[in-house]
Amino acid sequence: MLKKVLIAVGDKDYTNILKNTFAKYPKEFTLSSQEVFHRQYLLEIVENEKPDILVVHDDYLSSSYSTDEEKEKEWLQFIRRFYTAFDETLRLVFLCERPRGDVFLSTLVSLGVRDIFNANSFDLDVFIQQLIEKPRFINVEKFLLLNQGVSIPPISFENEEDKEEAAEEKSTKTEKTVVQKVVNKNIIKRDYKIEILNQTEKVIGVPVKKKLIMVGSPLPRSGSSFISHLLARALTQMDVSVTYVENPYAKPYTYDRFIGHQKTNNYRSKFYEYSKDIPNSFDIVSDWKVEQVSLICKHPTHEFIYLGQDIGFDTWVKVLYSTPSTITIIDVGSDWNNDVFRDLYDITDHLYIVLEPDFPYIQYFEEAEDLSTKFLRELLLTNKTSLIGNRFTHHMKENEIIKELYTGKFKTTVPAFPAQDIFESQYQGIFLNDYKDYHKFLEPVLFPLLNEILPGELMKRQKSGLIKKLFGKKISIQKFETKGAEATE
Repeated sequence: MLKKVLIAVGDKDYTNILKNTFAKYPKEFTLSSQEVFHRQYLLEIVENEKPDILVVHDDYLSSSYSTDEEKEKEWLQFIRRFYTAFDETLRLVFLCERPRGDVFLSTLVSLGVRDIFNANSFDLDVFIQQLIEKPRFINVEKFLLLNQGVSIPPISFENEEDKEEAAEEKSTKTEKTVVQKVVNKNIIKRDYKIEILNQTEKVIGVPVKKKLIMVGSPLPRSGSSFISHLLARALTQMDVSVTYVENPYAKPYTYDRFIGHQKTNNYRSKFYEYSKDIPNSFDIVSDWKVEQVSLICKHPTHEFIYLGQDIGFDTWVKVLYSTPSTITIIDVGSDWNNDVFRDLYDITDHLYIVLEPDFPYIQYFEEAEDLSTKFLRELLLTNKTSLIGNRFTHHMKENEIIKELYTGKFKTTVPAFPAQDIFESQYQGIFLNDYKDYHKFLEPVLFPLLNEILPGELMKRQKSGLIKKLFGKKISIQKFETKGAEATE
Protein backbone atom coordinates (compact mmCIF):
# COMPACT_ATOMS: atom_id res chain seq x y z
CA MET A 1 0.00 0.00 0.00
CA LEU A 2 1.36 3.41 -1.01
CA LYS A 3 2.16 5.60 2.02
CA LYS A 4 2.01 9.39 1.89
CA VAL A 5 5.01 11.07 3.56
CA LEU A 6 5.14 14.62 4.92
CA ILE A 7 8.65 15.89 5.73
CA ALA A 8 8.93 18.46 8.52
CA VAL A 9 12.60 18.61 9.47
CA GLY A 10 13.05 22.35 9.16
CA ASP A 11 16.02 22.58 6.79
CA LYS A 12 15.92 22.82 2.99
CA ASP A 13 19.01 20.73 2.24
CA TYR A 14 18.01 18.11 4.79
CA THR A 15 14.50 18.02 3.29
CA ASN A 16 15.77 17.64 -0.28
CA ILE A 17 17.98 14.70 0.59
CA LEU A 18 15.17 12.95 2.43
CA LYS A 19 12.87 13.61 -0.53
CA ASN A 20 15.43 12.11 -2.91
CA THR A 21 15.73 9.07 -0.66
CA PHE A 22 11.98 8.43 -0.51
CA ALA A 23 11.71 9.06 -4.27
CA LYS A 24 13.83 5.95 -4.86
CA TYR A 25 10.92 3.85 -3.56
CA PRO A 26 7.94 4.96 -5.70
CA LYS A 27 6.03 1.72 -5.04
CA GLU A 28 6.14 2.24 -1.27
CA PHE A 29 6.00 6.01 -0.76
CA THR A 30 4.50 9.15 -2.27
CA LEU A 31 5.66 12.56 -1.09
CA SER A 32 3.40 15.36 0.06
CA SER A 33 3.61 18.50 -2.04
CA GLN A 34 3.95 20.51 1.18
CA GLU A 35 7.05 21.02 3.32
CA VAL A 36 7.20 22.30 6.90
CA PHE A 37 9.90 24.64 8.20
CA HIS A 38 8.31 25.90 11.44
CA ARG A 39 6.25 24.19 14.11
CA GLN A 40 3.57 26.88 14.04
CA TYR A 41 2.40 25.53 10.67
CA LEU A 42 2.72 21.84 11.54
CA LEU A 43 -0.83 21.12 12.79
CA GLU A 44 -2.51 22.95 9.95
CA ILE A 45 -0.50 21.22 7.21
CA VAL A 46 -0.89 17.77 8.81
CA GLU A 47 -4.66 18.25 9.04
CA ASN A 48 -4.83 19.38 5.40
CA GLU A 49 -2.46 16.81 3.94
CA LYS A 50 -3.45 13.83 6.13
CA PRO A 51 -0.15 11.97 5.63
CA ASP A 52 0.44 8.36 6.64
CA ILE A 53 4.00 9.15 7.80
CA LEU A 54 5.21 12.40 9.36
CA VAL A 55 9.00 12.89 9.63
CA VAL A 56 10.06 15.59 12.11
CA HIS A 57 13.35 16.76 13.60
CA ASP A 58 13.62 17.63 17.27
CA ASP A 59 16.01 20.61 16.88
CA TYR A 60 15.86 21.80 13.31
CA LEU A 61 12.13 22.36 13.04
CA SER A 62 11.96 25.87 14.46
CA SER A 63 9.81 26.65 17.47
CA SER A 64 8.36 29.85 18.89
CA TYR A 65 9.51 28.72 22.33
CA SER A 66 13.02 29.23 23.63
CA THR A 67 13.56 26.74 26.47
CA ASP A 68 14.04 22.99 26.07
CA GLU A 69 11.23 22.29 28.53
CA GLU A 70 8.75 24.41 26.55
CA LYS A 71 9.78 22.78 23.29
CA GLU A 72 9.34 19.29 24.74
CA LYS A 73 5.85 20.16 26.00
CA GLU A 74 5.07 21.48 22.54
CA TRP A 75 6.04 18.12 21.00
CA LEU A 76 3.83 16.28 23.47
CA GLN A 77 0.93 18.55 22.56
CA PHE A 78 1.46 17.81 18.88
CA ILE A 79 1.63 14.07 19.41
CA ARG A 80 -1.53 13.92 21.50
CA ARG A 81 -3.30 16.12 18.99
CA PHE A 82 -2.17 13.90 16.10
CA TYR A 83 -3.20 10.67 17.78
CA THR A 84 -6.55 12.13 18.87
CA ALA A 85 -7.37 13.43 15.39
CA PHE A 86 -6.10 10.45 13.41
CA ASP A 87 -6.82 7.63 15.87
CA GLU A 88 -3.13 6.60 15.78
CA THR A 89 -3.19 6.02 12.03
CA LEU A 90 -0.51 8.72 11.61
CA ARG A 91 2.99 7.29 11.96
CA LEU A 92 5.42 9.75 13.55
CA VAL A 93 9.13 9.45 12.79
CA PHE A 94 11.17 11.40 15.35
CA LEU A 95 14.74 12.40 14.39
CA CYS A 96 16.92 13.87 17.10
CA GLU A 97 20.35 13.90 18.72
CA ARG A 98 19.58 12.69 22.24
CA PRO A 99 21.25 9.95 24.32
CA ARG A 100 19.50 6.59 24.64
CA GLY A 101 18.70 7.23 28.33
CA ASP A 102 16.94 10.55 27.64
CA VAL A 103 13.70 10.73 29.64
CA PHE A 104 11.86 12.58 26.86
CA LEU A 105 12.49 9.73 24.41
CA SER A 106 11.07 7.29 26.95
CA THR A 107 7.98 9.52 27.18
CA LEU A 108 7.57 9.41 23.39
CA VAL A 109 7.69 5.60 23.49
CA SER A 110 5.01 5.64 26.20
CA LEU A 111 2.82 7.77 23.94
CA GLY A 112 3.13 5.26 21.11
CA VAL A 113 5.96 6.64 18.95
CA ARG A 114 7.61 3.63 17.31
CA ASP A 115 10.22 5.26 15.06
CA ILE A 116 12.99 7.17 16.82
CA PHE A 117 16.44 7.82 15.31
CA ASN A 118 18.58 9.49 17.96
CA ALA A 119 22.09 9.62 16.44
CA ASN A 120 23.70 12.33 14.35
CA SER A 121 24.41 9.64 11.75
CA PHE A 122 22.29 6.70 10.72
CA ASP A 123 21.89 4.24 7.87
CA LEU A 124 19.19 5.39 5.47
CA ASP A 125 18.76 1.87 4.13
CA VAL A 126 17.77 0.76 7.63
CA PHE A 127 15.63 3.89 7.96
CA ILE A 128 13.67 3.15 4.77
CA GLN A 129 13.30 -0.55 5.50
CA GLN A 130 11.90 0.23 8.94
CA LEU A 131 9.27 2.55 7.44
CA ILE A 132 8.32 -0.03 4.80
CA GLU A 133 7.55 -2.50 7.57
CA LYS A 134 4.83 -2.08 10.19
CA PRO A 135 5.64 -0.05 13.34
CA ARG A 136 7.26 -2.32 15.91
CA PHE A 137 7.84 -1.76 19.61
CA ILE A 138 11.15 -3.61 19.38
CA ASN A 139 12.55 -0.66 17.36
CA VAL A 140 12.18 1.71 20.32
CA GLU A 141 12.26 -0.63 23.32
CA LYS A 142 15.81 0.50 24.09
CA PHE A 143 14.54 4.04 24.80
CA LEU A 144 11.95 3.00 27.37
CA LEU A 145 12.93 3.74 30.97
CA LEU A 146 10.99 1.95 33.71
CA ASN A 147 10.14 3.58 37.05
CA GLN A 148 11.29 6.91 35.77
CA GLY A 149 8.70 8.94 37.64
CA VAL A 150 7.82 11.02 34.59
CA SER A 151 4.38 12.52 34.37
CA ILE A 152 2.92 13.52 31.04
CA PRO A 153 1.54 17.06 31.37
CA PRO A 154 -2.23 17.43 30.92
CA ILE A 155 -3.11 19.10 27.65
CA SER A 156 -6.23 21.05 26.85
CA PHE A 157 -7.17 21.71 23.25
CA GLU A 158 -9.88 24.28 24.03
CA ASN A 159 -7.66 27.34 23.63
CA GLU A 160 -5.16 25.80 21.25
CA GLU A 161 -5.92 28.30 18.48
CA ASP A 162 -5.57 31.21 20.90
CA LYS A 163 -2.21 29.84 22.03
CA GLU A 164 -1.05 29.46 18.45
CA GLU A 165 -2.06 33.02 17.59
CA ALA A 166 -0.21 34.36 20.64
CA ALA A 167 2.84 32.31 19.77
CA GLU A 168 2.73 33.51 16.19
CA GLU A 169 2.75 37.14 17.31
CA LYS A 170 5.88 36.49 19.37
CA SER A 171 7.69 34.52 16.71
CA THR A 172 10.28 36.08 14.49
CA LYS A 173 11.69 34.41 11.46
CA THR A 174 15.39 33.91 11.92
CA GLU A 175 17.70 32.10 9.55
CA LYS A 176 19.35 29.04 11.05
CA THR A 177 23.10 29.27 11.17
CA VAL A 178 23.61 25.54 11.45
CA VAL A 179 22.84 23.61 8.29
CA GLN A 180 22.37 19.87 8.59
CA LYS A 181 22.82 17.59 5.62
CA VAL A 182 21.60 14.02 5.37
CA VAL A 183 23.56 12.08 2.80
CA ASN A 184 22.77 8.53 1.67
CA LYS A 185 23.65 6.64 4.85
CA ASN A 186 24.54 9.50 7.17
CA ILE A 187 23.44 12.71 8.81
CA ILE A 188 26.16 15.33 8.99
CA LYS A 189 25.99 18.66 10.73
CA ARG A 190 28.32 21.24 9.23
CA ASP A 191 29.83 22.23 12.55
CA TYR A 192 30.46 18.59 13.46
CA LYS A 193 33.26 16.39 12.22
CA ILE A 194 32.39 13.59 9.85
CA GLU A 195 32.74 10.26 11.64
CA ILE A 196 34.25 8.12 8.91
CA LEU A 197 33.50 4.54 9.95
CA ASN A 198 35.35 3.74 13.19
CA GLN A 199 36.61 6.62 15.26
CA THR A 200 40.14 5.36 15.79
CA GLU A 201 42.62 2.75 14.77
CA LYS A 202 45.65 1.57 16.68
CA VAL A 203 49.12 2.11 15.31
CA ILE A 204 51.83 0.38 17.32
CA GLY A 205 49.35 0.19 20.18
CA VAL A 206 48.53 3.93 20.07
CA PRO A 207 44.94 4.99 19.23
CA VAL A 208 44.97 7.38 16.26
CA LYS A 209 41.85 9.45 15.69
CA LYS A 210 40.53 9.67 12.15
CA LYS A 211 41.07 13.09 10.62
CA LEU A 212 40.19 15.04 7.50
CA ILE A 213 42.96 17.24 6.12
CA MET A 214 42.67 19.85 3.35
CA VAL A 215 45.60 21.23 1.36
CA GLY A 216 45.16 24.17 -0.97
CA SER A 217 46.74 27.35 -2.30
CA PRO A 218 45.75 30.88 -3.35
CA LEU A 219 46.87 30.38 -6.96
CA PRO A 220 47.42 27.45 -9.37
CA ARG A 221 50.79 25.70 -9.67
CA SER A 222 51.79 26.52 -6.10
CA GLY A 223 52.48 22.90 -5.15
CA SER A 224 49.44 21.70 -3.20
CA SER A 225 49.55 18.32 -4.98
CA PHE A 226 53.28 18.03 -4.40
CA ILE A 227 52.88 18.70 -0.67
CA SER A 228 49.82 16.44 -0.40
CA HIS A 229 51.68 13.53 -1.98
CA LEU A 230 54.69 14.00 0.31
CA LEU A 231 52.51 14.17 3.41
CA ALA A 232 50.41 11.15 2.41
CA ARG A 233 53.46 8.94 1.87
CA ALA A 234 55.15 10.15 5.08
CA LEU A 235 52.07 9.08 7.04
CA THR A 236 52.03 5.60 5.52
CA GLN A 237 55.74 5.29 6.33
CA MET A 238 54.60 5.59 9.95
CA ASP A 239 52.06 2.78 9.39
CA VAL A 240 49.09 5.18 9.39
CA SER A 241 46.51 4.44 6.69
CA VAL A 242 45.93 7.35 4.29
CA THR A 243 43.65 8.24 1.40
CA TYR A 244 44.58 11.03 -1.01
CA VAL A 245 41.61 12.66 -2.78
CA GLU A 246 42.24 14.72 -5.91
CA ASN A 247 40.06 17.74 -6.70
CA PRO A 248 37.45 16.34 -9.14
CA TYR A 249 36.70 19.82 -10.51
CA ALA A 250 40.26 20.36 -11.78
CA LYS A 251 42.30 18.83 -14.60
CA PRO A 252 43.46 15.24 -13.91
CA TYR A 253 47.02 14.96 -12.68
CA THR A 254 47.63 12.23 -10.11
CA TYR A 255 46.65 9.28 -12.35
CA ASP A 256 49.44 10.08 -14.83
CA ARG A 257 51.78 11.19 -12.03
CA PHE A 258 51.83 7.60 -10.77
CA ILE A 259 51.65 6.05 -14.28
CA GLY A 260 48.19 4.66 -13.70
CA HIS A 261 47.82 3.49 -17.32
CA GLN A 262 50.49 0.88 -16.58
CA LYS A 263 49.23 -0.11 -13.14
CA THR A 264 45.43 0.02 -13.29
CA ASN A 265 44.01 0.85 -16.71
CA ASN A 266 40.44 -0.08 -15.71
CA TYR A 267 40.51 2.40 -12.84
CA ARG A 268 37.75 4.98 -12.35
CA SER A 269 37.50 7.26 -9.36
CA LYS A 270 34.87 6.81 -6.67
CA PHE A 271 33.37 10.09 -7.87
CA TYR A 272 32.66 8.29 -11.14
CA GLU A 273 31.27 5.29 -9.27
CA TYR A 274 28.89 7.31 -7.08
CA SER A 275 27.73 9.86 -9.65
CA LYS A 276 26.92 7.55 -12.59
CA ASP A 277 24.71 4.56 -13.22
CA ILE A 278 27.25 1.86 -14.01
CA PRO A 279 26.09 -1.49 -15.40
CA ASN A 280 27.04 -4.47 -13.25
CA SER A 281 28.79 -5.99 -16.23
CA PHE A 282 31.10 -2.98 -16.62
CA ASP A 283 34.56 -4.03 -15.47
CA ILE A 284 36.00 -1.13 -13.51
CA VAL A 285 38.28 -0.82 -10.48
CA SER A 286 37.84 2.02 -8.00
CA ASP A 287 40.42 0.95 -5.40
CA TRP A 288 44.03 1.82 -6.15
CA LYS A 289 47.02 2.04 -3.83
CA VAL A 290 50.57 3.22 -4.40
CA GLU A 291 52.94 2.45 -1.52
CA GLN A 292 49.95 1.95 0.79
CA VAL A 293 48.48 5.35 -0.10
CA SER A 294 44.92 4.94 -1.39
CA LEU A 295 44.41 7.23 -4.37
CA ILE A 296 41.08 8.71 -5.44
CA CYS A 297 41.75 10.59 -8.66
CA LYS A 298 40.28 10.98 -12.13
CA HIS A 299 41.17 8.79 -15.09
CA PRO A 300 42.20 11.47 -17.64
CA THR A 301 40.79 9.56 -20.62
CA HIS A 302 37.47 8.43 -19.21
CA GLU A 303 36.73 11.12 -16.63
CA PHE A 304 36.49 14.74 -17.59
CA ILE A 305 36.47 17.72 -15.26
CA TYR A 306 33.34 17.36 -13.13
CA LEU A 307 30.93 20.24 -12.60
CA GLY A 308 29.34 21.28 -9.33
CA GLN A 309 26.00 19.75 -10.32
CA ASP A 310 27.75 16.45 -11.12
CA ILE A 311 29.36 16.11 -7.69
CA GLY A 312 27.72 17.80 -4.74
CA PHE A 313 28.30 17.59 -1.02
CA ASP A 314 26.27 14.38 -0.79
CA THR A 315 28.57 12.60 -3.27
CA TRP A 316 31.61 13.86 -1.40
CA VAL A 317 30.35 12.33 1.81
CA LYS A 318 29.72 9.00 0.10
CA VAL A 319 33.31 9.08 -1.18
CA LEU A 320 34.71 9.99 2.24
CA TYR A 321 32.71 7.27 3.94
CA SER A 322 33.87 4.71 1.41
CA THR A 323 37.44 4.80 2.65
CA PRO A 324 38.46 3.18 5.94
CA SER A 325 41.70 5.19 6.12
CA THR A 326 42.66 6.94 9.33
CA ILE A 327 43.76 10.13 7.56
CA THR A 328 42.06 11.52 4.47
CA ILE A 329 43.81 14.31 2.54
CA ILE A 330 41.77 16.45 0.13
CA ASP A 331 43.87 18.28 -2.44
CA VAL A 332 41.81 21.40 -3.19
CA GLY A 333 44.36 23.27 -5.27
CA SER A 334 43.19 26.86 -5.81
CA ASP A 335 39.51 25.99 -6.37
CA TRP A 336 38.16 27.93 -3.36
CA ASN A 337 35.34 29.51 -5.34
CA ASN A 338 33.59 26.12 -5.23
CA ASP A 339 31.02 26.11 -2.42
CA VAL A 340 31.46 22.41 -1.67
CA PHE A 341 35.02 23.02 -0.43
CA ARG A 342 33.67 25.67 1.93
CA ASP A 343 31.25 23.10 3.32
CA LEU A 344 34.04 20.53 3.61
CA TYR A 345 36.20 23.04 5.47
CA ASP A 346 33.54 23.16 8.19
CA ILE A 347 34.14 19.48 8.94
CA THR A 348 37.88 19.34 8.34
CA ASP A 349 40.46 19.08 11.13
CA HIS A 350 43.37 20.96 9.54
CA LEU A 351 43.81 23.15 6.47
CA TYR A 352 47.28 23.82 5.07
CA ILE A 353 47.67 26.68 2.61
CA VAL A 354 50.70 26.27 0.35
CA LEU A 355 52.45 29.57 -0.32
CA GLU A 356 55.39 30.27 -2.64
CA PRO A 357 58.07 32.95 -2.05
CA ASP A 358 56.85 35.08 -4.95
CA PHE A 359 56.11 38.67 -3.93
CA PRO A 360 53.59 39.45 -6.70
CA TYR A 361 51.65 36.31 -5.73
CA ILE A 362 51.89 37.16 -2.04
CA GLN A 363 50.67 40.69 -2.73
CA TYR A 364 47.78 39.26 -4.72
CA PHE A 365 46.91 36.93 -1.85
CA GLU A 366 46.90 39.85 0.57
CA GLU A 367 45.04 42.40 -1.54
CA ALA A 368 42.80 40.63 -4.09
CA GLU A 369 39.09 41.21 -3.54
CA ASP A 370 37.72 38.18 -5.38
CA LEU A 371 35.55 35.98 -3.18
CA SER A 372 37.79 32.90 -3.16
CA THR A 373 40.91 34.82 -2.12
CA LYS A 374 39.04 36.77 0.55
CA PHE A 375 37.61 33.52 1.85
CA LEU A 376 41.06 31.95 2.03
CA ARG A 377 42.37 34.97 3.96
CA GLU A 378 39.52 34.56 6.42
CA LEU A 379 40.39 30.90 6.90
CA LEU A 380 44.00 31.81 7.67
CA LEU A 381 42.74 33.65 10.76
CA THR A 382 41.27 30.46 12.24
CA ASN A 383 43.13 28.11 14.57
CA LYS A 384 42.89 25.09 12.29
CA THR A 385 44.54 26.82 9.29
CA SER A 386 48.28 27.34 8.81
CA LEU A 387 50.80 27.92 6.04
CA ILE A 388 53.31 25.67 4.32
CA GLY A 389 56.07 27.47 2.48
CA ASN A 390 56.97 25.68 -0.75
CA ARG A 391 60.44 26.29 -2.24
CA PHE A 392 61.28 28.40 0.82
CA THR A 393 64.69 28.82 2.39
CA HIS A 394 65.31 29.90 5.96
CA HIS A 395 66.42 33.36 4.79
CA MET A 396 63.20 33.88 2.82
CA LYS A 397 61.12 33.04 5.85
CA GLU A 398 63.10 35.61 7.87
CA ASN A 399 62.34 38.41 5.40
CA GLU A 400 60.82 41.38 7.24
CA ILE A 401 57.63 41.45 5.13
CA ILE A 402 57.09 37.70 5.45
CA LYS A 403 57.62 37.94 9.22
CA GLU A 404 55.26 40.89 9.48
CA LEU A 405 52.49 39.17 7.54
CA TYR A 406 52.80 35.56 8.65
CA THR A 407 54.63 35.29 11.97
CA GLY A 408 53.39 32.17 13.73
CA LYS A 409 51.39 30.95 10.73
CA PHE A 410 54.05 28.82 9.00
CA LYS A 411 53.76 25.22 10.11
CA THR A 412 56.80 24.22 8.03
CA THR A 413 58.76 25.17 4.93
CA VAL A 414 59.77 22.87 2.08
CA PRO A 415 62.98 23.64 0.17
CA ALA A 416 63.36 23.66 -3.60
CA PHE A 417 64.45 20.16 -4.53
CA PRO A 418 66.43 19.45 -7.72
CA ALA A 419 64.13 19.36 -10.73
CA GLN A 420 65.99 16.31 -12.06
CA ASP A 421 65.14 14.26 -8.96
CA ILE A 422 61.48 15.25 -9.04
CA PHE A 423 61.31 14.45 -12.74
CA GLU A 424 62.92 11.04 -12.18
CA SER A 425 60.47 10.13 -9.41
CA GLN A 426 57.62 11.07 -11.74
CA TYR A 427 59.10 8.98 -14.54
CA GLN A 428 59.27 5.97 -12.21
CA GLY A 429 55.76 6.64 -10.86
CA ILE A 430 56.91 6.69 -7.24
CA PHE A 431 56.69 9.16 -4.39
CA LEU A 432 59.66 11.47 -3.98
CA ASN A 433 59.86 10.09 -0.42
CA ASP A 434 60.89 6.73 -1.95
CA TYR A 435 63.45 8.10 -4.39
CA LYS A 436 67.07 7.64 -3.31
CA ASP A 437 67.30 8.65 0.36
CA TYR A 438 64.74 11.44 0.25
CA HIS A 439 62.75 10.05 3.16
CA LYS A 440 65.70 11.01 5.38
CA PHE A 441 65.60 14.59 4.15
CA LEU A 442 61.83 14.90 4.19
CA GLU A 443 61.19 13.63 7.71
CA PRO A 444 62.43 16.77 9.52
CA VAL A 445 60.61 18.92 6.94
CA LEU A 446 57.30 17.10 7.43
CA PHE A 447 57.72 16.48 11.15
CA PRO A 448 55.75 19.62 12.23
CA LEU A 449 52.79 18.44 10.12
CA LEU A 450 52.95 14.88 11.43
CA ASN A 451 53.30 16.19 14.96
CA GLU A 452 50.09 18.19 14.58
CA ILE A 453 48.08 15.45 12.88
CA LEU A 454 49.15 12.43 14.94
CA PRO A 455 48.96 11.87 18.71
CA GLY A 456 51.99 12.85 20.73
CA GLU A 457 52.46 9.36 22.13
CA LEU A 458 52.85 7.90 18.65
CA MET A 459 55.34 10.59 17.66
CA LYS A 460 57.36 9.94 20.82
CA ARG A 461 57.45 6.21 20.20
CA GLN A 462 58.47 6.69 16.61
CA LYS A 463 61.17 9.16 17.54
CA SER A 464 62.58 7.22 20.45
CA GLY A 465 62.26 3.71 19.10
CA LEU A 466 61.15 2.40 15.77
CA ILE A 467 62.58 5.08 13.53
CA LYS A 468 65.05 6.77 15.81
CA LYS A 469 67.67 6.27 13.16
CA LEU A 470 65.71 8.65 10.95
CA PHE A 471 64.47 11.27 13.40
CA GLY A 472 67.67 11.24 15.46
CA LYS A 473 69.91 12.47 12.70
CA LYS A 474 70.69 16.09 12.03
CA ILE A 475 70.10 16.60 8.34
CA SER A 476 70.83 19.70 6.36
CA ILE A 477 68.40 20.11 3.49
CA GLN A 478 70.01 23.26 2.21
CA LYS A 479 72.79 21.30 0.50
CA PHE A 480 70.80 20.71 -2.67
CA GLU A 481 72.12 22.48 -5.72
CA THR A 482 69.38 23.17 -8.21
CA LYS A 483 70.27 23.49 -11.87
CA GLY A 484 67.59 24.84 -14.13
CA ALA A 485 63.97 25.37 -13.18
CA GLU A 486 62.39 23.55 -10.29
CA ALA A 487 59.43 21.31 -10.87
CA THR A 488 56.45 20.45 -8.72
CA GLU A 489 54.20 17.46 -8.66
